[in-house]
Amino acid sequence: MSYSTEVKKLLEEGAKSYASKNFEVAIENYGEACQLYSQDHDGEEDPDLLLLYGKALFQLAQSRNGLFGGNPDATDDKEGEAGTDADAKPSNANGMFTFSEDVPLAEEEDEDENSAKEEEEKQDEEEDEEEEGAKDEKKDTNEEEEEQSDFEVAWEILDLARALFESQIGGMTNDIPQDANKSQDPVIQTKLKLSEIYDLLGEISLETENFKQASDDFESLLKVRESLYQFNSNMISEAHYKLSLALEFNFDDKESKDKAITHLKLSIESIKQNTENAEKNKDVVKDLEIRLEDLQKDPNEIFNQQKQEIMKGILGEAKNQTWKD
Repeated sequence: MSYSTEVKKLLEEGAKSYASKNFEVAIENYGEACQLYSQDHDGEEDPDLLLLYGKALFQLAQSRNGLFGGNPDATDDKEGEAGTDADAKPSNANGMFTFSEDVPLAEEEDEDENSAKEEEEKQDEEEDEEEEGAKDEKKDTNEEEEEQSDFEVAWEILDLARALFESQIGGMTNDIPQDANKSQDPVIQTKLKLSEIYDLLGEISLETENFKQASDDFESLLKVRESLYQFNSNMISEAHYKLSLALEFNFDDKESKDKAITHLKLSIESIKQNTENAEKNKDVVKDLEIRLEDLQKDPNEIFNQQKQEIMKGILGEAKNQTWKD
């Protein structure tokens, strides 16, 4: 695809920013490139530019998700605890309240009034702290919504690129190439881009916990990759694994668990058939087989096992309990 000088310059700047993980600048560059291209072509969109734009949006959303993924309240809690301990110290060094015989009764009443005022002021301060905490919580919620919208924008841009690429190739009936990654066939190259897009769409759907959509995205990913690679390719085993993961949490579909088990088995079988990398894949196969065992367990069996462990713990504590008169 030939681009104007301005678009090429923006692409170069975007690539540099993307490589240095300055995703906000990359988004500006790629977004402007998409806009300029559309203006020069009567509103037509270029899927390659949209793919670059969508990838940068995804990376930014993911980096922000990681940034806000910690517990920002942890430090505040410690500070709050320290403040409580300080406030809890008694007024006298020995921890006791003393009354002097030399103090007139009127002064005692003043002290009572001052004590009541101090208690009231302390209560007001606590209420203010609670209000500040509520504001911070609301701020965190708004940040989470912003993260969510970042992913949604990325998904929409990538989905538009997907639709444009799919319109270019029609069906997917051609034979599997010997080496898809080195093929110069334009259809194969477009499918490789579709594979990348469906992978990103699925990742976004997982990030946003939209497991039904993630299942659809990874199912499409598998379909595209099956037209590009042999069954023993790592790309096939990865697609089966990701689809299994999405299906495992897709509780809207009653058959999702059985489907997840099927695709996890296929992922394992695909890796086992990759004899060239058998030694390197040993640990991967072992981990996936353990995961398969867990997935195949009956939920009732797991619940009963956990219940038995809890009961054993309770009985053990009861036996070791020292009873006093």
